[in-house]
Amino acid sequence: MGDPLSGHPRGAPSLRILMWVAVAYFVAGKLGLRLAFLNASASPIWPPTGIAIAALLVLGRRVWPAILVGAFGVNLTTSGNIFTSLGIAFGNTLEAVVGAALTEGFANGRLAFERPRDVFRFAILAGLLSPVVSATIGVTSLWLGGLASPLEYAAVWRTWWLGDAGGALVVAPLVVLWATRGRPGLRPGQVLEAVLLLLALVAVGLLVFGDLLPPLRGHPLLFLAGPLLSWVAIRFDPREAATATAVLAAMAVWGGLRRTLPLSDANDSLLVLAAFLAVSSVSTLVLAAAVCQRRAAEAALARAAAIVDSSEDAIIGKTLEGTITSWSPGAERLYGYPAAEVLGRPVSLLAVDDRADEIPFILERVRRGERVESFETERKRRDGSRVVVSLTLSPIRDSTGRLVGASAIARDITRRKRAERTQAMQFAVTRALAESSALGEAGPRLLEAVCAGLDWDAGEVWSGEAESMKRLATFPWLESGVVGTGEPGCGGALARAALTSGRPVAVADLEQDVAWCEEPAAAAGLHGALAWPLPVDGQPHAALVLLSRQPRPPRQEQFDLMADLATRVSQALERWREAAQLQRLQKAVETIQMGVTITDTRGRILYTNPAEAAMHGRSPQELIGQHVSVFMPSDWKPASGRPEEIRSWRRETVNARRDGTVFPVQLLSDAVAGPDGQPVAVVTCTEEITDRRRAEVALRSSEERYRMLFERNLAGVYRGTLDGRLLECNDAMARILGYTTHEELLALSAAELYVDPHVRARDLGRLLAGGRVSNRELQLRRKDGGLAWVLESQTVVRGDPGDELVEGTVIDITDRKEFEQRIEFQAYHDSLTGLPNRAFLTERLQDRLQDAALLGRSLQVLFLDLDRFKAVNDTLGHAMGDRLLQQVATRLRQCVREDDLVVRMGGDEFVLLLSQIRPADAVSVAKKLLACIEEPVKLDEHELRVTASIGLARFPDDGSDVETLLEHADSAMYRAKDRGRNACQEWRSCAADAPSAGGESDRSWIAGSARPSAR
Repeated sequence: MGDPLSGHPRGAPSLRILMWVAVAYFVAGKLGLRLAFLNASASPIWPPTGIAIAALLVLGRRVWPAILVGAFGVNLTTSGNIFTSLGIAFGNTLEAVVGAALTEGFANGRLAFERPRDVFRFAILAGLLSPVVSATIGVTSLWLGGLASPLEYAAVWRTWWLGDAGGALVVAPLVVLWATRGRPGLRPGQVLEAVLLLLALVAVGLLVFGDLLPPLRGHPLLFLAGPLLSWVAIRFDPREAATATAVLAAMAVWGGLRRTLPLSDANDSLLVLAAFLAVSSVSTLVLAAAVCQRRAAEAALARAAAIVDSSEDAIIGKTLEGTITSWSPGAERLYGYPAAEVLGRPVSLLAVDDRADEIPFILERVRRGERVESFETERKRRDGSRVVVSLTLSPIRDSTGRLVGASAIARDITRRKRAERTQAMQFAVTRALAESSALGEAGPRLLEAVCAGLDWDAGEVWSGEAESMKRLATFPWLESGVVGTGEPGCGGALARAALTSGRPVAVADLEQDVAWCEEPAAAAGLHGALAWPLPVDGQPHAALVLLSRQPRPPRQEQFDLMADLATRVSQALERWREAAQLQRLQKAVETIQMGVTITDTRGRILYTNPAEAAMHGRSPQELIGQHVSVFMPSDWKPASGRPEEIRSWRRETVNARRDGTVFPVQLLSDAVAGPDGQPVAVVTCTEEITDRRRAEVALRSSEERYRMLFERNLAGVYRGTLDGRLLECNDAMARILGYTTHEELLALSAAELYVDPHVRARDLGRLLAGGRVSNRELQLRRKDGGLAWVLESQTVVRGDPGDELVEGTVIDITDRKEFEQRIEFQAYHDSLTGLPNRAFLTERLQDRLQDAALLGRSLQVLFLDLDRFKAVNDTLGHAMGDRLLQQVATRLRQCVREDDLVVRMGGDEFVLLLSQIRPADAVSVAKKLLACIEEPVKLDEHELRVTASIGLARFPDDGSDVETLLEHADSAMYRAKDRGRNACQEWRSCAADAPSAGGESDRSWIAGSARPSAR
């Protein structure tokens, strides 16, 4: 069963452990009481408090009996009074339980010394607040037992409190850190440094607390230890820092036992020493925790920097105006610029001329705090060449949340896009050729595919001999009226040159080339041009002309693609010429792609095109008649379980060339049916996908790197569908919601995590409307049923209709929200009774008065004061009086309706606000309250009977504003006290009974009656 204090599953400690805790408490207590100069039971140095709090934090709540036994033994052997010793032991035990509980609840428990803010919380809660419990109970027990006089109460209480605070702040961190951490992993150099530090601390301790120097009054020698403690905090962990503070404290205790402190009054000197040790401990621990956090942050930063340095992607930091501030090695490799050459320059130096407006557009989105993801564009390298990149830009904010810049990640997708476009072009060309019966029919689709795949603006297809050419197709036509039907157009002269020579004609810029500057293409405003002959049986049969508005220098890569394209077109031309002899195989020829093979139903090759043969390093003639397994690797085995009747299927496999080289292919097969409907042949189209596979491998590698960043993100990151299904999330997301692994969380839907389904529906509507929601605060349900406040940002990832996804991040802000709620509650509620306070009443009463005035209703204000409450405090003490007030507050809440308001004004005064009640019933409620309060109250061995006096004022008859109503109700209450107490008096009756003689007005009489001599 888990320990409620710590939230960690712990069993009951063994008797041996309990015994050691009690002995440690007893020994430390007896040692501390050797410094008790003001009172035998109050020491300014009290280590047992730290031992007790540490034992509860480390061993669990069930160790409290050992603390009680140890505390009782210490005090019994000191005072000899059993009852006084029990009271002190109870206070010491309660102090430790409260300190441990507050530490667990608000300061991260046993990990309170890992972060500076938790150290401060521990110091305030366990070091300053919890000792108030022990000091109050302990000194009160001494006073009741006759071991401390009332005149000494404050001095003894101060000594007691400061001694416990010093013990909690010095000893508790030492014990907790050594008990919860493993063995110190110090390097040899650190061991030597630690030894030197220890010797320095001992030397300072001997100097300050020993007899090495004569007493130096007024000289703060205590603070000689400050630099050494700071050294320990900076160079070592919190455990070593707590140890150094404890060593200094031990030297101080040793000095106290020898009474060599440099102040005349021993107790005051030890109080100053205790305060110094407490402040030094907190300061050292805070500094050590901050240094540890800084080391962890630096390590994380180093890891992130290593990832950035090793990333193949370009990672660039820039200001909101676009000035480059950081430049990764990947950026240098991608763009060719060294860091020294680009830092401080605008990022626009990477923009290509025809995309210059993209960078201002992207920066404007970043200035709005938006994240730009997977933005595909082109950028310019240092050598002037272009590169296709996928950009992801994220805004960068400083610690205050202000936008200060942006981080851009650019991934080179040139090869991928080129491969995709090339494959798409080849597939489109092959399909256009396969689905057409003549070059004129396939020409527009052929030109569209080539222009889109190779970035040409327009094209033409010409056929015939040089003397009698004919334009078969154009895409798209650039200028209307430039050419006439059947006459040479923009590319006619280029086509004629290609057909005449039988070789490609490439012109970088028609206007700059003397041979072409007066041609129609140049006059039409065109610059780059390429004419490629399309042969049939080795002779030019047609020409493909491509035109561009921009200059296009020839490139070998482009020539290779055009050669492949020309081969495909030439094959189609041959197929169309032989169409009459290939009628039975017309469908197979129409599906030609990269390579085509026709087999019978037993796998014997009937036909294969040159592309297929060349792909496998063979000639078409040697393949005819062989089994299709000739394309397969030597260890290939037929797939089992294939249905006998197969009409069409697609698959990816591997083929082998003549030299044994294995390469990946994509196969598309169709069955050709005979007159009887039965399959007679199979047409298989083969496409080599080596480039695509490489691109896929590179993409997977990149995705794996970013998957690591996704999984190791400290914030919760997730991706899901619009209907609430979680597709993936990281472990940080699971931890925020109390789950052990993210797999547990993925089994749930988003609707199960929302506290209110209406909130999710509303947020989803806003997300769909805007596409993005940032920094929204909401509550989510944790695994244990509790609620967690998170700061969530969401983005809709657009896809095909119905395929939109939601990507989001969540940051845990539960601690901050709970702190805000506690602050708001404390501002408007009484800390003793939990009732609303005067500030709450003033604000709420004004609202209710306005509502009552608007609806024409009355409002009853009861001002209640306990009779002779001061006597309870004087005879039984303020603690008993506080308990009585809590009982009275409980009875008042029980006697009124839920809509009525009960407020504690302060002291023993209460105000009740009754709404939606008839004026005549208000008196009945007052009598009910008097009867309820008059019932005996049982507090420990005391049975108390108290009464109350109530003043009643009504709105609007007795006042129309808050101040008047409260003043009249208060005056009526005092009138009830004057008339014998334990009664209710209405303001109206008070005003009617007020004497009018002697020139005194009603209000002056009432003001006089509100000044009682005793209550």
